[in-house]
Amino acid sequence: MVAAVDTMMYAGQVPWHGLGTYVGENAVLSFEALHLSGLDWEVEKMPLFTHFDALQEIAEVPTHRVVVRSDSNAQLGVVGKGYQCLQNFEAFEFLDALVSEGSMKYHTAGSLRGGKTVWMLGKIGEFEAVPGDKVDQYLLGHNCHDGSGSFRVFFTTVRVVCANTARVALNRGKSQGIAIRHTRNMKSRVADAQKALGLAVEAHQANEEYIKWLASIQLTGKKVTDIIDSLIPLPEEGNPTKALNQQAQLRDLYLNGVGQDIPGVSGTGWAFHNAVTEYTNYHRTSRGGHRFESAILGSGSKFVERADKLLVTAFA
Repeated sequence: MVAAVDTMMYAGQVPWHGLGTYVGENAVLSFEALHLSGLDWEVEKMPLFTHFDALQEIAEVPTHRVVVRSDSNAQLGVVGKGYQCLQNFEAFEFLDALVSEGSMKYHTAGSLRGGKTVWMLGKIGEFEAVPGDKVDQYLLGHNCHDGSGSFRVFFTTVRVVCANTARVALNRGKSQGIAIRHTRNMKSRVADAQKALGLAVEAHQANEEYIKWLASIQLTGKKVTDIIDSLIPLPEEGNPTKALNQQAQLRDLYLNGVGQDIPGVSGTGWAFHNAVTEYTNYHRTSRGGHRFESAILGSGSKFVERADKLLVTAFA
């Protein structure tokens, strides 16, 4: 399936990847999102066996287990014996606890690659970068049931006019969000993290200040060229055509991308940041076609971070 989306719900504006089941204009609470997104299933660890053809014997592998979906018996991944499952409803409960009195509302939630990965995205605020250019603020929960990663929570933003999604870089270049490994003390670590992530509002306030600063700085043509050259360098050897085309595409998005005609945006660092996020969300090639994950968790997110660092350095 396109973008590896298995099941998904969304409220309001169609997501940038164009997938999912529309559930209405208003975001929903976690118990509704769990059902509407098709995440109302659980996982469990089951014994793992190996077969010896020569002896026609089957023996249990004592050091590992297989994670299985309760509703379909689909095998999601092989994990170590000490791996602890975090159920989908528990991931929702975790995000709910980060916002006081159950006020978290979910705009999207779903699963990727048959349930190996699940996510939930809840809105916690909004602001205008410049008058008429609205940015929504979210918390993103991301969990892996196949043993490939930790349960992670990130701060993200979505520029409403074009649905560009970007992960918030806290303190510009330092670690983002939190990660909790699937180990024996996972539940206690979740409780500790809930206390620590009472900083969600403060984090988004800092990001709001950063975005408004981007909107206040003017870029010269030379600065734009220098940043693009650093972000997409030409190869030292071989044919430069691909890199030149990518540079031209990014420059065109900076000048003519969605929302760049909003008064106060053109020619600013905010315009360049939006060009980079639009390029990443819609145009940049991602491994395996998993652009959604790339933009939030993978090389696409790192690409946006590099662009932001170059912007900050240019005005340091």
